[in-house]
Amino acid sequence: MIGGLGYVGLVTSACLAELGHVVTVVDVDSDRLSLVRAGQIPFHEPGLRELVERGLTSGRLRLASSLEEGLQDARIVFIAVATPARPDGETDLSQVIAAGEELARRLERRTIIAIKSTVPLGTHRAVQRVLDAHGRVAGRDYDLVAVPEFLREGHAVHDFLHPTRIVIGAADPEVRREIRALFARLEAPVLETSFEQALVIKYASNAFLAMRVSFANELAGLCDAAGVDVAEVIRGMGYDARIGHAYLAPGIGFGGPCLEKDLRSLIRVAETAGYEPGFLRAVLEKNDHQIRQVVRRATEALNFDLYQRTIAVLGLAFKPGTSDVRNSLAVRILFRLQRQGALIRAHDPLANHEARSTFTGLAVFDDPYETAEGSHLVLVLNGCEEFRRLDLELPRSVDDPRGSNDNNAAGTLNLLIAAAGAGVRRFVYASSSSIYGDAPSLPKREDQVPAPISPYAAAKLAGEHYCRVFAKTYGLSTAALRYFNVFGPLQDPRSQYAAVIPKFIAWTLEGHPLEIHGDGLQSRDFTYVDNVVSANLLAAEGSDLDGEAMNIACGDRLTLLEVADVIEGLVGRTAERRHTAPRRGDVRHTLADISKARARLRYEPVVGFKEGMKRTVAFFASQPAASSSSGG
Repeated sequence: MIGGLGYVGLVTSACLAELGHVVTVVDVDSDRLSLVRAGQIPFHEPGLRELVERGLTSGRLRLASSLEEGLQDARIVFIAVATPARPDGETDLSQVIAAGEELARRLERRTIIAIKSTVPLGTHRAVQRVLDAHGRVAGRDYDLVAVPEFLREGHAVHDFLHPTRIVIGAADPEVRREIRALFARLEAPVLETSFEQALVIKYASNAFLAMRVSFANELAGLCDAAGVDVAEVIRGMGYDARIGHAYLAPGIGFGGPCLEKDLRSLIRVAETAGYEPGFLRAVLEKNDHQIRQVVRRATEALNFDLYQRTIAVLGLAFKPGTSDVRNSLAVRILFRLQRQGALIRAHDPLANHEARSTFTGLAVFDDPYETAEGSHLVLVLNGCEEFRRLDLELPRSVDDPRGSNDNNAAGTLNLLIAAAGAGVRRFVYASSSSIYGDAPSLPKREDQVPAPISPYAAAKLAGEHYCRVFAKTYGLSTAALRYFNVFGPLQDPRSQYAAVIPKFIAWTLEGHPLEIHGDGLQSRDFTYVDNVVSANLLAAEGSDLDGEAMNIACGDRLTLLEVADVIEGLVGRTAERRHTAPRRGDVRHTLADISKARARLRYEPVVGFKEGMKRTVAFFASQPAASSSSGG
């Protein structure tokens, strides 16, 4: 029997039933019982719904509303109730004690009581006193055993059925044997130890993971100060088998129901034992510091004035792949920003329902683009795959035209002034095909009237005008190259500004669905990067260029669906395709007339689309998979 349809209780019940055991789950919440009977899961956990349905259908998983019903045929009872941390760092054992009292009143035969909840040292003595107070005798009426869980939210079913180890803490060899038999079908080392050592194994494991997260964040701060790419440093470290990649990704810190709570509890255990845990305190302080750092950077980005400034927060769960917002650092951060006067708009692909029900008054949106609408700042606070796929470049220029102008038009002007003052011979400007807008006429020719439909495109066109002015007025030879959809190796598919081709390649290689804006029939004149390099060298060395603009492309076009087909063929894998709303400010078709570049620069595409795709796919396929790390 297992008490409670909470996270650990339901996962443990369903997985034990999957292993062939008959399991009864007792829960007094009639609504939750009805939900599970209907095959619904009250939280997000991949694969759990299928296990519950199989267990219910086979009869191996049973649901009950009373302890008497659950105990009828039970030989082993698991206590898997919540043990939250109190403000002073002590573990709240009230639910464990209450469970012990209920069992003490109702036990009818000798029963093994297995504590699966994460509890501090001495808990078994507290539970034993509760049972003894009701006349129960250890070894005659009950046996206590610790069976700590090592489940990661979002991976709990996999972790239960493919454990790294099974820890059994009990003194009686027969009790150990019975618990070992429960997990006999699982291939994993079994460690039989004392009750208290089993508890410390759980605490120490989570404290060590927390330490790795804090180390990664400390290293990120150091690398940032030294101008070093921390991602490359950590990737190099991770190839050492003694270190590995897991839990070594910088971020906002560790949160959730386990790591911080267990670290604080271990600190409290040390203090109670008279030992000063200075290192563990430093791990915790680094985590608190990381929250302050995020808030400070957000404040700096908005010129230290958050009053009535809108901040979009993407990510509410304590880590990707779960709906759990308990002790989420993202939530702590957004409330700190709120207290400084910021207006928060929030979104999480899995945790919106929990956030709405838990944090009343928080503005939660179901669409990430709607969340970012009108915001002064977007904070991505967990590593959800959906956020990696977002394309916020055009919405950003639409929502912040001033910033787009400052970076593109004003930035170009500053460079032109510096170049003219330094006596530079030739200034080559990277313009964009977006200046043509969405005019239906194809191909795009340089003598067409520009019709930009986004602030980004308008700012790029302004840069062209400045180049022309400096050529005519200041005698600085300039050329503006209008790039059409450049692609190639070394593009970062994880960047929010990444082009469609590296994104599609990365998603296909990783087995993720392709996110396609609109119907996918929009077409582009895709240009391999070597062609752009060639054009820039020709423009730098050419003669008689006085502010001219020229198209740099291949002079051919493919739809996004055709690009997806080519990538699938090269990768050898079919990808699911998911269509989303069209992007605002996006153009429908691009196709370049490159005759002017041919005439003025003697430009010719040196690498065609298919060859460029072969090279690009080969590059991404040769890269090691990105490592991941997350809370417990």
